[in-house]
Amino acid sequence: MRILALSPRPANPPNTGAKLREYHLLRQLSKWADLSVLAFRTGPEPLVLEFAQVESFARPKGYTAGKVMLGLFGGKALSILNYRCEELAERLREQLQSGSYDAVLLEALHMSAYEKELDTYGAGVMRIWDWHNIESELMERYAATAPTRWHAIYARETARRLKRLELRLLASEDGHLVCSEREAERLRQWEGNARVAVVPNGVDCGAFSARTSEEARSGLLFVGSLDYHPNVEGLKFFTREVWPELHRRRPDLKLRIVGSRPRAEVLAMGEIEGVEVVGPVDRVEPYYFRAEAALVPLFSGGGTRLKVLEAFAAGVPVVSTALGMEGIAARAGVHYIVAETGAEWVEALLRVDVQEAELGRAARSLAEERYDWDVVGRDMGAVVRGWLGNSDS
Repeated sequence: MRILALSPRPANPPNTGAKLREYHLLRQLSKWADLSVLAFRTGPEPLVLEFAQVESFARPKGYTAGKVMLGLFGGKALSILNYRCEELAERLREQLQSGSYDAVLLEALHMSAYEKELDTYGAGVMRIWDWHNIESELMERYAATAPTRWHAIYARETARRLKRLELRLLASEDGHLVCSEREAERLRQWEGNARVAVVPNGVDCGAFSARTSEEARSGLLFVGSLDYHPNVEGLKFFTREVWPELHRRRPDLKLRIVGSRPRAEVLAMGEIEGVEVVGPVDRVEPYYFRAEAALVPLFSGGGTRLKVLEAFAAGVPVVSTALGMEGIAARAGVHYIVAETGAEWVEALLRVDVQEAELGRAARSLAEERYDWDVVGRDMGAVVRGWLGNSDS
């Protein structure tokens, strides 16, 4: 079986949530399919995946005058137009003309920028969309917390255009992979006949098994992309509404902020007493092994958070808003502690050590049974092969 994957990002190194999902799902697909990948790279180095044939392309410049004009007066969302690259489009045409592919896997709605090539040269080839998020929902939520009125107007218009595209794709014969049952239910409400399957985000549980019980836990941990608006807003909330009182009551406590591409406003948090902005790291496991608790103070955004699953796999107690746990089959009080207001966060973190062992064991068990990448990959393989009418390969 041959599968061609199109991606708006380099999946390697897998150092963000989207890259982690894509890397591990592609690796799982390669166990039973001949996999080719066309993807954008963000630097000069070509993308390399040891399990697939890969060609990578320089990511096109976004928000050019031409694209902005098309976004203003055309029918497509600017967030889709930004990913149109003629070099990749030409190579896609060549691949579809020369290769007998069974399916094309599209990593995110952004690759609908190549529908013209897929329609013209990929007739009869099944398309499978990997929904990292419901993109229209993500933009609607961003509009509710946008920093300016103009950002909100842009977000709402983009959400409207994205939803129109999503509805059209759902009404087709395409397959759709989503991260959670909640998202699957929402898409089925939009289009009852849509071919939708849940393939949750996962975690490499084996990578989080190295901690010894003798290692002392010390401090709080936030992990996430530090240029992502919901993460930045969550950190602002925590450092303003939670940290001053928490640090007053526990002056020995430290907060470590780990993640790529920290914005200036995140870097400035390193000036707060007790707060360390670590930034990007090669491996996150040692930071989880040291943490008393992992923080997920999110009030916007979408999808399911791999950082939650990483903390679960490491046996680290998680304190989160309800939204931060969205899409994960975990129960408050059993697998994590829920907190919304500043006062609730303070109290939860002051008593987390009482529940540490019990929460950690339950969360680790859930990660192993439901979210290990091998489990996710097995279930995804059954879904995709079933769609392609080849359940035995």
